[in-house]
Amino acid sequence: MFRVMVFIDGSNVMYTAKLLRANFRVSYLKLAQTLAGSRMLVRTYYFGSEGTPPPQKQIDFYEKLKRLRINVIKRPVRRKGDRMIEKGVDVALTTEMLSLGFMNAYDIAILVSGDNDYVGAVQKLKDVGKIVEVAAFECGLGRELRLSADKVIILDDIADSFEL
Repeated sequence: MFRVMVFIDGSNVMYTAKLLRANFRVSYLKLAQTLAGSRMLVRTYYFGSEGTPPPQKQIDFYEKLKRLRINVIKRPVRRKGDRMIEKGVDVALTTEMLSLGFMNAYDIAILVSGDNDYVGAVQKLKDVGKIVEVAAFECGLGRELRLSADKVIILDDIADSFEL
């Protein structure tokens, strides 16, 4: 039986889910279970950012994910001029996905993001024999990432299965 790990780029999913439908809310547990299907879901990782200090709503959200046994990895939000920007989330996800792949902790990585920044990591994992599936909303799926994946799952098509 194939061992699966799911790696979720939280900001990417939240942003593109809102483009699908303004009030669309994701059940990350259902999302991971749906994507894994009948395969063995070893672990799910959620990568997100955190304000300083974090708002209570954000604290509650991350605590809920942890209670669902979803590993949460947070990176701080930084101020750039008059805007707040997320820094380090893509790097943290890439590092975790690559290191776990090289340690043979899974057979299949499911990357939940459409960001082309992950193309290099996807290719390195494929080079060491891992299967990499990409799950993303159509509106946010980059062309290069789509072409680099072993399999592409369009979340729009299965959104009802993981809507909160």
